[in-house]
Amino acid sequence: MMSTGLKMARRDLLLEVRSEIQKKLDQYQETMNRLNYKISRYEEAVKTGVLSWDAEDNKKDSLSQ
Repeated sequence: MMSTGLKMARRDLLLEVRSEIQKKLDQYQETMNRLNYKISRYEEAVKTGVLSWDAEDNKKDSLSQ
């Protein structure tokens, strides 16, 4: 049988790994949101012939253009 200390240590390790994975998931979600926005702007540009970005986005993301 495992000692209580070993169980706690393993639990703590799993909690740490879960936290790291959650941070990565949050970053991926932020990236997905940004990509979806950019795709929507290009889809609109295909329809209208005009590519436009919100002024706020130009400040946040120099890769927009």
